Amino acid sequence: MPIVFTEKIYSDDEIYGMLRPYVAKWFKKRFGSFTPPQKMAIPLIKKGYNVLISSPTGTGKTLAVFLGLLDNLYSYAEEHGELPEGIQIVYVSPLRALNNDMRKNLQEPIIGINGVAKKWALSFQQLKSL
Repeated sequence: MPIVFTEKIYSDDEIYGMLRPYVAKWFKKRFGSFTPPQKMAIPLIKKGYNVLISSPTGTGKTLAVFLGLLDNLYSYAEEHGELPEGIQIVYVSPLRALNNDMRKNLQEPIIGINGVAKKWALSFQQLKSL
């Protein structure tokens, strides 16, 4: 796959339209709008591209990666009734200090999204394992 530099910045509405309704609802309630790195990365991640995000601390890089990938996993779970076996996501962080940031950016979205999904009467057994 070739290396591509993107300059396209998607709108909040475009990105919300790419996400599962309950993922979009959780994000909108929690954050309101996407940051520029998220507006550039989430659509590419949703399309299956390998993405390198370079942006200052606190601009939502980690969540950009995890939100797109988690949404893809929720979509798969809806379609197949369960998650696939094995490792589905590999995230490489350049700093050990980001360990806690990565954990926070996985646990908080999963707990929040699962809560919204359950309110939408979606209850997959596999949501517990995400």
